[in-house]
Amino acid sequence: MKTYTGVSIGSLPGIVLLCVMLIGPCDDAAAQAVDRLSGERGGNFLGLPPDQAEELRRRIESTVRERGTLQSADNAEIRGNVQSQTTVVRIVPEGTVVQEGELLVELDDSSLREEAIAQRAAVAQAQAILQQTELALAAARRERDNTLAVAEAAVKVAVLNRERYLGKGGEFDLEVKKIENEMVLADTKLEVAQTALKRAEQAVEKGVADRGAVDEMKMVAAEARAALETGAATKRLLTGHLRAYRAAALELAILEADSAVTQIRIQSEAATNKVQAELLGAKAALELEEVKLAAIERQIENCRILAPRDGLVIASKEPASRLSPGPVEEGSAVRQRQLLLTMPDMSRLQVRLTVNESRIGRVRKGQTVRIQFNALPDRTFRGKVSHVAEYPQPTSYWRGDVKEFAVLVSLEDPTPEMKRELKLGMTAVGEIDVSQPDRQSP
Repeated sequence: MKTYTGVSIGSLPGIVLLCVMLIGPCDDAAAQAVDRLSGERGGNFLGLPPDQAEELRRRIESTVRERGTLQSADNAEIRGNVQSQTTVVRIVPEGTVVQEGELLVELDDSSLREEAIAQRAAVAQAQAILQQTELALAAARRERDNTLAVAEAAVKVAVLNRERYLGKGGEFDLEVKKIENEMVLADTKLEVAQTALKRAEQAVEKGVADRGAVDEMKMVAAEARAALETGAATKRLLTGHLRAYRAAALELAILEADSAVTQIRIQSEAATNKVQAELLGAKAALELEEVKLAAIERQIENCRILAPRDGLVIASKEPASRLSPGPVEEGSAVRQRQLLLTMPDMSRLQVRLTVNESRIGRVRKGQTVRIQFNALPDRTFRGKVSHVAEYPQPTSYWRGDVKEFAVLVSLEDPTPEMKRELKLGMTAVGEIDVSQPDRQSP
């Protein structure tokens, strides 16, 4: 006759009780079953002594037993990171132990390398356009500077022309002085002619000279008088009219030169700004082409997937679908973000239990758990509840409205020997001690 934790299970009630223990108590149902069986046996539960019956009752009431699977608490997921669909060229076999930096998966990068060649040509073309635009900008600036220098020199010439004519000792003063000198000479000539005329008239009266000398002196005096009047009129014209006219003309020349400078500055700045805008556009185009090239080169790098750490390589366990038709192997088509491999951390192991909604309310984080694996029936492991799901797991059509919650149990410091014996995916049974007070981790 076999025993389970000191309890004889040779009888039918014992077998029923063991099934209740294996399946797990359902709130007060187990305790009611114990009471009912005890009443049928006249208070002697399964024929056990009172202390053993009480211990069995306590264990049934204070534990939750559920099945689960051994897994790693830290799985490094190796996913494809190439944007377009590509093909696996090489992949390490499942179960391979690799070191950090070793090649895990190599994807076909031939089409990406062709894109990179074409994109490098686009970058070179953008660089040439940028260089041409830079040269055009330098030429536009030189032309602007030269044209402005000529226009500003024309302004200086116009100002100097005004100063040359109107300034002190300038051309206007020289013309006035010249007229005044001519008037002085004409006035002197008139006085001399008038004196000579008087003498000639006196000589004629005395009979010493003929009448021709008088006429000649009259002609000289008339010429001198006319020159004096012409000089006076010319001076009046020069000072009264010509000076103002020429001053206005010179001022107009200065204004026109200034206006030309302004116009040239506006036009040259507009031309320069246009080339500068083209330069900015050429720089932006080059940066865009370089970004595209860098993205393609990163995609090429992503075709070689290296191990992020030392450890064991496990094949992807994603269920088959239209996008993932089966296991990833050489020649398989893979898409972006598709799971290719996993690398579990074997130093951090946990058991994922599935707890029925009728018992999940008794499970708390920090409760101790006894764990047994079907493959290791003689070994018992210890653990603690590390996480209790807030929401139930998705259910299938066949499960109906049965709600189950995931509970994670971390194994407490398994020895190296235990780690060698334990294999990921092993089926486990966890017995959660729900009699303990809450032990929430900080």
